[in-house]
Amino acid sequence: MDRIAGLGGARLFRELALRRDSDMYAPRALPGESDAPPGNPPDVPACGWKTGYHVAALAQPSLVDLFIARATEAAAKVERIPRSVQEVRAAIARATEGAHTLVIAEGEFVPAAVISSARTLPGVIHKPTDDQLATADAGVTEAFAGVARTGSICIAMGGGLRAPASLLMPLHVALLPVERIVFRPRELFEPKGIGAEALKRNLAFVTGPSATADMGPLVRGVHGPHRLHILVLD
Repeated sequence: MDRIAGLGGARLFRELALRRDSDMYAPRALPGESDAPPGNPPDVPACGWKTGYHVAALAQPSLVDLFIARATEAAAKVERIPRSVQEVRAAIARATEGAHTLVIAEGEFVPAAVISSARTLPGVIHKPTDDQLATADAGVTEAFAGVARTGSICIAMGGGLRAPASLLMPLHVALLPVERIVFRPRELFEPKGIGAEALKRNLAFVTGPSATADMGPLVRGVHGPHRLHILVLD
C-alpha cells in the first residue's frame, strides 16, 4: 500500500477505516492469528471491540508484536528500543548511516529532549530551504499512531516539517511511542481515547515504503521514500 495523504481533515478517513476493518479488506492472517485484537480482555468480546477498549499497547505486548510483524511484512524495518535520549539518538544514527543530510521534524508526543538530542547528529539541517528539503537524504518524524492489524503508521501533517520529512526523502525514520499503537484503523476515528485527537488532524497513513507496480514490476520510491525505518519506543 502506498501513502495516503489526508485532504480536508481526518474525518475523510472514517469510511476508509471502516472498510479496511471488513473481511474483504482484512490482511492475510499470520500463522495462529485470529481476528480478535491481541490481549482482548475477557469482559470485552471480539465482536464488541469497537465499543470501548481503545488503546491497549502498554498492557498488551502482543499488540506491539503484531504491529512489528505486519510492518515487517510490508517491507518496513522495525526496531523496538527504550525511550531514552541516548538510545533514541543512537538508533536514529544507525538508521541514517550513510545519509549525508537529515531533516528532523518537530515533536509532539516524543519528549522534547529526544528531538533536541537527535538534532545534534552530523548532517542535520536545522532550517532547511525548499531546495534542501528536495535533496535531503533522510527525514525523521514521530508517528501520530500505529495500526497493528496493517502495520501502518499515521503521520499528523501540518507544521513542523512533518510532511516533507515523511514524504520527500529517500529514507523516512519514524518514532512511534508504544502506547499510541491501536489494533484497527477505526479506533483512530472514534470519539474516545486516541481517536478524539485523530478527528482533529490531517493524517497520512503509511504502510511500508512507497511502492508502485503500475508500469510492470514492483518499484519502490517512485512516489515517496523507498525505505521506511520505524523505531518503536518503549
